[in-house]
Amino acid sequence: MTGRGMDWESMVSERVSDWIHRLDKDWASPPRATKVFDIAKSIEYLGIDIMTHLSFGSPLGFVETNTDLFGYLRMFHQKIPLATYLSTLLELNAFKSWIAKFPYLFDKLVPTADDTEGFGKLMGISRDLVGQRLKPVTYPRKDMLGSFLEHGISPTVAQRELMTFIFAGSDTTATATQATLLAMISNPVIYQILQKEIDQAVSRGAVSSPIRHSEANSLPYLLGCVREGLRLFPPTAELSERMTPPEGDTIQGYKIPGGVFVGLNVRGIQRHKVYGEDVDIYRPERWLEADPERLIEMTRTLDLVFGYGDTKCLGYGLAQMTICKIIFELTPRKLLRKFDVVTTNPVKPWVSQCYGLFFQSEFNVRLTRRKDNPTVEEL
Repeated sequence: MTGRGMDWESMVSERVSDWIHRLDKDWASPPRATKVFDIAKSIEYLGIDIMTHLSFGSPLGFVETNTDLFGYLRMFHQKIPLATYLSTLLELNAFKSWIAKFPYLFDKLVPTADDTEGFGKLMGISRDLVGQRLKPVTYPRKDMLGSFLEHGISPTVAQRELMTFIFAGSDTTATATQATLLAMISNPVIYQILQKEIDQAVSRGAVSSPIRHSEANSLPYLLGCVREGLRLFPPTAELSERMTPPEGDTIQGYKIPGGVFVGLNVRGIQRHKVYGEDVDIYRPERWLEADPERLIEMTRTLDLVFGYGDTKCLGYGLAQMTICKIIFELTPRKLLRKFDVVTTNPVKPWVSQCYGLFFQSEFNVRLTRRKDNPTVEEL
């Protein structure tokens, strides 16, 4: 088991606190002006910094520099469409297998640790950090890399696992956070109800700053907002596949031959009537209204967003914790200085593209410190 002995939550909290501080310092709009801020890009930067902090013990600095370092995201957005085609078109997959026989050509098509940009550059950083940890004078570190090495995982495997961890965790968590935030700020009544729940929790002294995961679990409307975001906008659109056993199987009365891939459409499943009749509506209240038996079924159905069984995403808990922290800290509170968040273009609040994974851009918002906003009486 890797990750034991790590204080995952403190690392995530540190990154979220730093991000909120930088938003306040650099992007909060004054009362009579507007700083247009692409929060989609910033959330992506935060996601990468969280995952690299957990992996290596410190972030790479995307948030600090407010920069797509070494073109990682640009290359990521360019290459994922090709990877999606390769994974779904068998002819292209066969071509990839054939060209892999020629290392010189294959290396031109895939990232390597010697690249100067993109995913390959991140591979090189990981390789160098692994090499540093293997030196005799290096002290153990409480991060994923230290945990891997402590548990006897080889440097090569550790490097590969860390790349998967960073790649898989940063984008999907960012997408879920972006979608939840957009749904909330597009629904003023929901935003106000969540704001009231947070105000009351703060006034009771029931939450820390940043909020701890155990504290977030005691705020039912916050959890409902996050769950509804995941339900309506699962962060991946690829089919979750399983192969039928050799003897075949029967699924809802349909006889399926053996050795056949059966794909689960996660986006479709999240419109199941277990959630009620208004499944296309963002309504966090459904998670508070459900009786205990129905709530169990709803939760089990929502869990399918992160897979099932042996292939279930191991970062499910980490993702929910991160999303709750970000949403809580962004939501305005009466007792602490946070933000009101409004979209600058309500007709087209963002641009979203899907290639199995989702890419959001131009999610331009106006952040204002709540204390700077006039009351109704002052207008």
